[in-house]
Amino acid sequence: MAVESQAAALAALRHTAPQLADIENALNGIRTEMNTGNLAVSADFAFHHAVAAASGNVLFLQVLQTLHGLIERGMTVALSLTREGSPERAKRVFGEHHAIYKAIEQRNMQGAELAMRYHLDRLRQRVTDGQRDC
Repeated sequence: MAVESQAAALAALRHTAPQLADIENALNGIRTEMNTGNLAVSADFAFHHAVAAASGNVLFLQVLQTLHGLIERGMTVALSLTREGSPERAKRVFGEHHAIYKAIEQRNMQGAELAMRYHLDRLRQRVTDGQRDC
Protein backbone atom coordinates (compact mmCIF):
# COMPACT_ATOMS: atom_id res chain seq x y z
CA MET A 1 0.00 0.00 0.00
CA ALA A 2 2.79 2.43 0.86
CA VAL A 3 4.63 1.93 -2.43
CA GLU A 4 1.58 2.21 -4.66
CA SER A 5 0.14 5.16 -2.74
CA GLN A 6 3.39 7.08 -3.03
CA ALA A 7 3.70 6.07 -6.68
CA ALA A 8 0.26 7.57 -7.37
CA ALA A 9 1.16 10.79 -5.55
CA LEU A 10 4.41 11.15 -7.48
CA ALA A 11 2.67 10.26 -10.75
CA ALA A 12 0.33 13.19 -10.14
CA LEU A 13 3.32 15.47 -9.77
CA ARG A 14 5.66 14.08 -12.42
CA HIS A 15 3.65 12.43 -15.21
CA THR A 16 4.22 13.32 -18.83
CA ALA A 17 1.47 13.39 -21.45
CA PRO A 18 2.50 9.99 -22.89
CA GLN A 19 2.57 8.47 -19.39
CA LEU A 20 -0.90 9.82 -18.64
CA ALA A 21 -2.05 8.31 -21.95
CA ASP A 22 -0.60 4.94 -20.84
CA ILE A 23 -2.59 5.13 -17.59
CA GLU A 24 -5.74 6.07 -19.49
CA ASN A 25 -5.24 3.24 -22.01
CA ALA A 26 -4.89 0.74 -19.17
CA LEU A 27 -8.02 2.19 -17.53
CA ASN A 28 -9.91 1.75 -20.80
CA GLY A 29 -8.61 -1.82 -20.95
CA ILE A 30 -10.05 -2.50 -17.49
CA ARG A 31 -13.42 -1.13 -18.62
CA THR A 32 -13.40 -3.21 -21.80
CA GLU A 33 -12.49 -6.42 -20.00
CA MET A 34 -15.09 -5.88 -17.28
CA ASN A 35 -17.80 -5.05 -19.81
CA THR A 36 -17.15 -8.31 -21.68
CA GLY A 37 -17.22 -10.33 -18.47
CA ASN A 38 -13.52 -11.18 -18.60
CA LEU A 39 -11.09 -10.91 -15.74
CA ALA A 40 -9.19 -7.67 -16.22
CA VAL A 41 -6.00 -8.95 -14.58
CA SER A 42 -3.57 -7.90 -17.32
CA ALA A 43 -5.24 -4.52 -17.78
CA ASP A 44 -5.37 -3.98 -14.02
CA PHE A 45 -1.67 -4.76 -13.65
CA ALA A 46 -0.93 -2.53 -16.65
CA PHE A 47 -2.77 0.30 -14.88
CA HIS A 48 -0.74 -0.06 -11.68
CA HIS A 49 2.45 -0.47 -13.72
CA ALA A 50 1.72 2.69 -15.71
CA VAL A 51 1.12 4.63 -12.48
CA ALA A 52 4.44 3.40 -11.08
CA ALA A 53 6.22 4.32 -14.32
CA ALA A 54 4.69 7.81 -14.24
CA SER A 55 5.99 8.30 -10.70
CA GLY A 56 9.51 8.62 -12.09
CA ASN A 57 10.79 6.45 -9.25
CA VAL A 58 12.51 3.41 -10.70
CA LEU A 59 12.39 1.65 -7.32
CA PHE A 60 8.57 1.64 -7.36
CA LEU A 61 8.62 0.12 -10.82
CA GLN A 62 11.15 -2.53 -9.74
CA VAL A 63 9.04 -3.48 -6.71
CA LEU A 64 6.00 -4.03 -8.94
CA GLN A 65 8.05 -6.06 -11.41
CA THR A 66 9.55 -8.19 -8.63
CA LEU A 67 6.11 -8.87 -7.14
CA HIS A 68 4.39 -9.21 -10.53
CA GLY A 69 3.33 -12.84 -10.10
CA LEU A 70 2.12 -12.37 -6.54
CA ILE A 71 0.22 -9.19 -7.44
CA GLU A 72 -1.47 -10.86 -10.42
CA ARG A 73 -2.54 -13.83 -8.28
CA GLY A 74 -4.13 -11.41 -5.80
CA MET A 75 -5.79 -9.51 -8.62
CA THR A 76 -7.15 -12.75 -10.05
CA VAL A 77 -8.82 -13.59 -6.73
CA ALA A 78 -10.20 -10.08 -6.26
CA LEU A 79 -11.43 -9.72 -9.84
CA SER A 80 -13.00 -13.19 -9.76
CA LEU A 81 -15.00 -12.12 -6.73
CA THR A 82 -15.93 -8.89 -8.49
CA ARG A 83 -17.07 -10.75 -11.60
CA GLU A 84 -19.23 -13.04 -9.47
CA GLY A 85 -20.65 -10.07 -7.55
CA SER A 86 -23.22 -7.54 -8.59
CA PRO A 87 -22.83 -5.19 -11.57
CA GLU A 88 -22.64 -2.36 -9.02
CA ARG A 89 -19.58 -3.98 -7.49
CA ALA A 90 -17.80 -4.01 -10.86
CA LYS A 91 -18.76 -0.36 -11.35
CA ARG A 92 -17.28 0.50 -7.96
CA VAL A 93 -14.02 -1.29 -8.80
CA PHE A 94 -13.77 0.59 -12.08
CA GLY A 95 -14.71 3.80 -10.29
CA GLU A 96 -11.82 3.35 -7.87
CA HIS A 97 -9.39 3.12 -10.78
CA HIS A 98 -11.03 6.08 -12.49
CA ALA A 99 -10.66 8.20 -9.32
CA ILE A 100 -6.93 7.42 -9.25
CA TYR A 101 -6.61 8.38 -12.91
CA LYS A 102 -8.54 11.65 -12.47
CA ALA A 103 -6.44 12.72 -9.48
CA ILE A 104 -3.24 11.99 -11.42
CA GLU A 105 -4.59 13.82 -14.47
CA GLN A 106 -5.41 16.86 -12.30
CA ARG A 107 -1.95 16.71 -10.68
CA ASN A 108 -3.62 16.28 -7.30
CA MET A 109 -0.94 14.49 -5.28
CA GLN A 110 -2.97 14.10 -2.10
CA GLY A 111 -6.05 12.99 -4.03
CA ALA A 112 -4.06 10.42 -6.01
CA GLU A 113 -2.46 9.03 -2.86
CA LEU A 114 -5.80 8.81 -1.06
CA ALA A 115 -7.57 7.31 -4.07
CA MET A 116 -4.91 4.60 -4.34
CA ARG A 117 -5.04 3.88 -0.59
CA TYR A 118 -8.83 3.64 -0.76
CA HIS A 119 -8.66 1.30 -3.76
CA LEU A 120 -6.13 -1.00 -2.11
CA ASP A 121 -8.08 -1.05 1.15
CA ARG A 122 -11.28 -1.96 -0.70
CA LEU A 123 -9.35 -4.62 -2.62
CA ARG A 124 -8.28 -6.15 0.68
CA GLN A 125 -11.87 -6.07 1.90
CA ARG A 126 -13.17 -7.72 -1.26
CA VAL A 127 -10.65 -10.54 -0.94
CA THR A 128 -11.12 -11.14 2.77
CA ASP A 129 -14.90 -10.75 2.79
CA GLY A 130 -16.06 -12.40 -0.41
CA GLN A 131 -19.66 -12.65 0.77
CA ARG A 132 -20.07 -8.93 1.25
CA ASP A 133 -20.67 -6.84 -1.85
CA CYS A 134 -17.77 -4.39 -1.44
